[in-house]
Amino acid sequence: MPREWLLAWARTDSRPPEMFHRLADEYANINQLEIAHDIPIGTPVLVDPDGGCDIRLCKFFLSPHFARLRFSTKHSYALDLRLWIEYLDSRGRDWSQATPDDVSTFWLWRSRRDLNARAVSGSKANRELAAISLLYRWASHESRGHVEFNPVERESLRFDGGRGAQA
Repeated sequence: MPREWLLAWARTDSRPPEMFHRLADEYANINQLEIAHDIPIGTPVLVDPDGGCDIRLCKFFLSPHFARLRFSTKHSYALDLRLWIEYLDSRGRDWSQATPDDVSTFWLWRSRRDLNARAVSGSKANRELAAISLLYRWASHESRGHVEFNPVERESLRFDGGRGAQA
């Protein structure tokens, strides 16, 4: 069974779901902590199934790369990134270990009904890749060095008998 990551939004007066994690009570004053650290309202926060947060992802969500997006795009991208991270997690990989093959397999799984009963349209799958690519463009910058390269930009997605589109 895949592990589920919690996507929360900063400073929304929300609390973790009951029984989400035994440490959830430690976050009873989370809004005050977010205010103290000047975390903008509505900033996404991804919490792993063990109750932890990857500081690199937190920094990405606070970065100008992400902050410049429209609210609706931020919301969609955060959902897309949660799906991507859960997908990698189900394969025993951290997001920083993703390869071009992971990107290709994910894209095919997301967009082909013969592989996934909940497949999405090509345009939605491409939007998901845009969200993923934004994360890796930020993470691969030499000043951060969280990853060596953007696996989306290194992948050539093939469909229709080998005629393909470069992602």
